[in-house]
Amino acid sequence: MKYATILLTLVALSSYAQNTEVYIFDISIEQEFVMISNGKNVSNNPGYDSQPSFIDNHTLVFSSTNKDQTDIALYNVKKDKKRWINETKSSEFSPTKVINEDAISLIKQGLDNTQKLYKYGINDSTQTALVEDLIVGYHTWVNNETAALAILENNGLSLNIYNTKTKENETVVTNIGRSLHKIPKSDLISYIDKSEPQWKIMSYNTSSKSSDFIINVIESSEDVFWTSKGILVTGVDNKIYKFEPNKDEDWVKIGTLKDESLTNITRISINNDTSKLAIVVDIK
Repeated sequence: MKYATILLTLVALSSYAQNTEVYIFDISIEQEFVMISNGKNVSNNPGYDSQPSFIDNHTLVFSSTNKDQTDIALYNVKKDKKRWINETKSSEFSPTKVINEDAISLIKQGLDNTQKLYKYGINDSTQTALVEDLIVGYHTWVNNETAALAILENNGLSLNIYNTKTKENETVVTNIGRSLHKIPKSDLISYIDKSEPQWKIMSYNTSSKSSDFIINVIESSEDVFWTSKGILVTGVDNKIYKFEPNKDEDWVKIGTLKDESLTNITRISINNDTSKLAIVVDIK
């Protein structure tokens, strides 16, 4: 598939300065061209809004400032409505769909500054502790029992493979970044290797316990995302890039934000049928 450079026309709907906001776009592929349109600020909230994650084709969850803390918001694309999944005394971050369950997993930051992995029911807000004995920064799911965790230790992050049923835990890589993802159509996960000045995107095989190089990050952009078709996407400043393993030799630019008030693309998420794109930007 060929990709054409596009311009993303965004309208800043928030009047707040120096905020991160979550935007959603429509994506369409027409005659081998990628078209991105209809940008909408779905967080539109003062303070911190980040870590978007689609839990189905029409539902996005993300971390969002709620009064004096951070809670998890759910946005329904079809109804254009946002609600809080939880409103607790603690703060919650990094919402991620739990495989084969009507639930999300998230990092729960306690009043004592602990950071534990919890599971929340999407509809009933039931809470289940999954990892309580480690300081969890970020996570993704390998399968319905095993999670890949970015653990805070030794002034950095380490990649741990953790079985939520048996509580078996193993540190497999040190000095990693915050971006952890299951690679579609494989048994692999991807992580950012920060052991050298040139950061690298790596894959980790939980069966062979081995890592392989995928591609270098662009500049210092460590936030990446895998589409359901196995295409890697990242953002740098106001530009969006893609890399398709076994096809592309390097990153290919596929979009540029036209609105100069929106900068510093960080987190990216794309739904399963590749019809919606969510990004996090700073608003000047």
